[in-house]
Amino acid sequence: MSTLPGNPVKSTRTNISDDRNMITQLGGNFKGVFEIALSDIVYGNRHQPVRASGEDKENSRQIMSSILNKGMMVPERAPTVKWDAGLCKWKPNDGNHRLQACEEIANEKGIKLDSYKVPVAVVDWGTNLIGENEYSHRANNGNPRKLGTRRDAEFMLRQQHGLGRFNGLNNKQMQAEAYKLIDKNFSSCCSPASKSTIWKNFKQKIGMTKVNQYNKKALSDAAISHWNLTGKKFKSGGITNGVCRIANTPANVFKMLPAVFSKEPNSATDVHCLVYSISETAKSIKAERVNTLKTLALYNRRLWQPNTIQVKEVTCLPQIQTGPNFSNLEMIKTYHWKTDPSDNTDKWFDVRAGTFLSY
Repeated sequence: MSTLPGNPVKSTRTNISDDRNMITQLGGNFKGVFEIALSDIVYGNRHQPVRASGEDKENSRQIMSSILNKGMMVPERAPTVKWDAGLCKWKPNDGNHRLQACEEIANEKGIKLDSYKVPVAVVDWGTNLIGENEYSHRANNGNPRKLGTRRDAEFMLRQQHGLGRFNGLNNKQMQAEAYKLIDKNFSSCCSPASKSTIWKNFKQKIGMTKVNQYNKKALSDAAISHWNLTGKKFKSGGITNGVCRIANTPANVFKMLPAVFSKEPNSATDVHCLVYSISETAKSIKAERVNTLKTLALYNRRLWQPNTIQVKEVTCLPQIQTGPNFSNLEMIKTYHWKTDPSDNTDKWFDVRAGTFLSY
């Protein structure tokens, strides 16, 4: 007889694996594997610990089929649970979908939940909430059945931040610690580009940055709205009625322009650009905008043939937070390539300010 709540019996099954090594490594007190009735465990979407997208019922059905196909009634890997004194129930750190699969089997077999016992790994985390949260992410999101996404990784960083993991660290130290957490817990998100995106989104969500960033969907939505287009998605670089529309970072705009010229070398094509910066500071973004306008002005004057391709519009998406406590987002900035009547030369015209730029 155990001294755990409800006095569960230790499991004697020999074909069940558990996460005792990982739990111990992260500071948990592994108590053993016990047989506990489903009626004494809480699970389901409300108790899905660390998936940003919540529960996945299809995953539960696949696990159920896998269990039955192996001639078993319980999963081969024991779910990990802790005692929740407030609920007076066991609560999963990992294995929410496996527990739901067991409930489906019980219902299918006509077994009452208080009679259906599942081998679960019992752990006591004490006050080690940081270790408990990291374990839940590693155990859930490292499963080859469904690897964690960048969204899940960002979710983990926000939870770890809320628990105090990064307290006392400066920005550089905090980034290094965040990258280590991603490397250890998210094998599908370890590329430099993925970690950089996760870090930027995380900083924005917790208010560490004064810069707004754009993902693919947000950029597509902004392009459709700005150019009054139809459709659910926007494809950058397409030419319609003599107008090529490009929405991307300045570096990628420069890469795409030669392709536009090669497609239409002898026809009049106006290029309209919607640009955003991946820089992390307002100063860097402003400098990049100036450099972009200067470079495209040079392209218009020297690179293209007269009366053929020209960049006629550059719009900079709003990214810089302004105002008291940086609570307001700057206005969108649009520039048109047109002739300045004062000296009869082509320049960028700031539509909002109503003035010509010197370049």
